[in-house]
Amino acid sequence: MNEGPPKQKTWDLSKSDLANLLDLSKRLDLNGEITPVMAWGMVLGHPKFLELKEEDFKSMSEELLPKVRCYGFGAALEEFEVRDALEARFGTEPIHMSSI
Repeated sequence: MNEGPPKQKTWDLSKSDLANLLDLSKRLDLNGEITPVMAWGMVLGHPKFLELKEEDFKSMSEELLPKVRCYGFGAALEEFEVRDALEARFGTEPIHMSSI
């Protein structure tokens, strides 16, 4: 009996665990792609982050989720996709990963 697609698993991570993941992910050479924690770092690092509302997070999630590709070792998406999603909300150029 098919009950639909499997549910996505989420983890509860502390702020320090997320910071550690971000630091470790910066060591990867992904050729323009970024990990989900790096994308979150771009969102957090945007100068207008505090202006985001719940609906902004929902719409960015809906926009970016189909663009995430899962490789055998983990998920990645194009850095420009995250920049474009942030720019669409603010009309400004967000911080690049090298600035975080």
